[in-house]
Amino acid sequence: MFKKLKKLRIILLGILVTGFISILSWLLVDSLTFKIPIFGFHNIIDGQVEKENYLDYTKTDLAKFLTHIVQGDYWVLDTNELYKYFLTKSQPIPPEHIGQKPIIITFDDGYKSMRQYVLPLLEELETEPKAGETVKVVLFLNPNSVKRAEKGASDKYMNCQDIRDGFTKGYFDIQGHGYSHRILPKLNEKELIFELSGGKEILKGCLSGVENTDKIATHLAYAYNKSNGRVREYTARYYLSGYLYNNRTLKLGWWTNPYRIPRLRAFRSDPPEKLIRLAQTASEIR
Repeated sequence: MFKKLKKLRIILLGILVTGFISILSWLLVDSLTFKIPIFGFHNIIDGQVEKENYLDYTKTDLAKFLTHIVQGDYWVLDTNELYKYFLTKSQPIPPEHIGQKPIIITFDDGYKSMRQYVLPLLEELETEPKAGETVKVVLFLNPNSVKRAEKGASDKYMNCQDIRDGFTKGYFDIQGHGYSHRILPKLNEKELIFELSGGKEILKGCLSGVENTDKIATHLAYAYNKSNGRVREYTARYYLSGYLYNNRTLKLGWWTNPYRIPRLRAFRSDPPEKLIRLAQTASEIR
């Protein structure tokens, strides 16, 4: 009996030591991994609304978060900067960004509040004494919503003029979110192809005659955070990368998949102080 207990203690000790070493190894690797927090917002509200959604974020709290970003030593990337400087490393990082922390700020669905609240806020913050370069935010848009707004069928989403206003001023990076926000894994091949490829001309048409539109709708955010191997395979035919909404930080390494880019969720219940702490975890460019 004594020998059995002794053997059991040795086994348990071995398990504990192995677990401890594993945790230390994970912490070491995590500390050495280059991190880029990507924040995912949706609608922005100003004060009380009739039907508040958990995805709504207040203008006041957003202003607090963005003020920290503007006054801090951050490099706010757009999707194409992330792609060429960090995912593919096809171009060297500009020397003026050495010492800064890269982050990305995204908004899904293209709500009218992007023009009503976000754009004026970005313009106002650019005048801050400590403000650096223009902060560009990523808008993942559904072309069908833009189309409906253009026809006057909906005042909930941005129309072409709203998009032009933010893009021409350098504040909006316009990217895709599926033609009509459908759950991609549930679609058959024909439906999937249309949901991914359909409507790109609508977004580009909104910016007809405007310069530097070649990168419009070249990156995708999966609607409802739903994707699988088949969806990613088809996404790669039409986009350079795909974004999730899984409340994780992007950690660069050999394992990085450009079609599984994680984003941090920004919910109504998340105070700006929490988002600021997450932004501070970004790695410094050296």
